Formats: sequence, structure tokens, C-alpha cells
Amino acid sequence: MFELESTDVQGLVVTSYSNLPCATYLLLRVTDPAGARSWLSQHLPEITVSVKSDLQFATNLAFTSTGLLRLGLSEKVVSTFSRPFQEGIATEHRQRVLGDQDENDPTTWMWGNDKKQVDALLLIFAADENVLKSQVQFRHQELAASGFAEVVVLSAGRNPDSHEHFGFSDGIGQPVMEGTGNKQRQFARTNHVTELPAGEFLMGFTNVYGVTADSPVVAAADDPNKNLPDVLPPSRTKCVKILELRGLCNPQFQ
Repeated sequence: MFELESTDVQGLVVTSYSNLPCATYLLLRVTDPAGARSWLSQHLPEITVSVKSDLQFATNLAFTSTGLLRLGLSEKVVSTFSRPFQEGIATEHRQRVLGDQDENDPTTWMWGNDKKQVDALLLIFAADENVLKSQVQFRHQELAASGFAEVVVLSAGRNPDSHEHFGFSDGIGQPVMEGTGNKQRQFARTNHVTELPAGEFLMGFTNVYGVTADSPVVAAADDPNKNLPDVLPPSRTKCVKILELRGLCNPQFQ
């Protein structure tokens, strides 16, 4: 039976934090790469993973392609990510596909365009507004001194009846990821459940086609400490390493 490495996957990938209805999202720009890397090395253990917890708050983190580049990941490695992630959402091609013209042109956006580019997203969830305020203030001060600048702060939350903003009960059709142990809970809640392989959600795992989902890679020589697993795809002649950023990279917030 497949079991997900829960300590290696961010919590938001497998849970909606139903016990943490208050939220704030900090959209960030990397201003000092060395300082930002230092902050990451010190605070990554504080990122909430997909292990059941009774904490009054949770913190998750996502990066855009520009964020990874600013942090020092090479263009060669970033080029192994998917095309949409590399390009972001404000290119001429995406504008045509999505109809972002005239009043919807990226130049009119409040954030996410060239003037207010986003490199990272820090998501903070809390049990109540007081806990949220405390956590947000703490991160405000910490990030300002650690190589990040705030582009914009977005307040969020959940309706008291757990209905989404169109009035429908939220999560009814939500698929369950294999290996999370959520299958029975979803069935008890909705009387049906669709379980999908982890590769449909996470890079480096088997997907519905029975093959390993595409994942960004780095050359074996660039991982001297052997932190990443080896992989030799059929199309490659040199051994490379899977770059397992499970749940950390989110192209939606480019």
C-alpha cells in the first residue's frame, strides 16, 4: 500500500485547513538573494507539512520561476520546469489564450505584472483573527529584515457555513490523493470519493498513466551532497537528479 512521505509534502497539498478559517497571503519580491536564502535555510522547518497537528496556525510557501531564479537556481535547471511555470501568466502568448486584452491587459493588474512581479507567496492560516494578526505581524518584521519585500497583502477567510462564494458546499467533488489516508474521510463526508495517484498532484510520482510525472531535474554533478534521488529517464544519456520541490512551486501566483 502506497503511503505518502507526509513530512516532505506541504500541508496545503492534502488539506484545506478546515480548522483554520482565517488566512492572509503575503506576496513577496526577493530583494536580497543571499538574505532570502539564509531565511529559507533557517525557517524551512517551520513550514507546515501534511502531518496532523493541533497547532493554532499553519504556514505554507510557494515560489514562481522568477523567485527561483532570484534565489540562485540556474536558468538551466529552471528550464526543466513546465513551460507555463517558466513563462508565467503575463506573456503575450498567455494574453491571447486567456483574452487578457484592453481593460484586462496585465499592465492594469494590481500585481503579477512587470511592475509588481511576485517571486514568492507566504500563506498564513489561523484558528482565529487574533492568532492570525500575531503571525502576520511576526512575519512582516522577519521578512523585511531577510531579503524580501512585500508586493501586496491579501486577506482571506472561509464562510461560516463552509460554502464557497457562489453558495455551493465546498469540496464535494474534491479528489483525494493516494497515500494521504483521506479516502475514508471523504467518503463519509460526501458518500463518494475519487482517489488519484500522487503523480497527478506532485512532481516525481507515478500518475494515472502509470509513469512518473515530469519533474524538474539537475545534473548529478550539481548535487555533491547527494540530497536528491537519482533518475535516468529514457530520453537522457546522463544521470540527473529529480528536483523534488513537493508543493513548493506554484505557477498560479506568477
